[in-house]
Amino acid sequence: QELDEGAVAAAEQAGFEFLLDAGLAAMARGDTLAARDLLRQAADADALRAHAAWGALSWLAETTGYAEEAFRFVEQAVEADPE
Repeated sequence: QELDEGAVAAAEQAGFEFLLDAGLAAMARGDTLAARDLLRQAADADALRAHAAWGALSWLAETTGYAEEAFRFVEQAVEADPE
């Protein structure tokens, strides 16, 4: 049985969006550990849109006192989407 490429792509997209949204929601409620884990999973789930997750991770790191880690996440966001 062949996989429907469109269905696979839609599932991957939904996975990224779910993880990103869940990570942002965790950030909003102050659950930094869950936010970090979910946003990292989002970045791993979709290389083409990983920059959004890396950017959110950068903000999370900066606001929780991890400036060096925040800078590293910015670098990863730029690497993922240089424009």
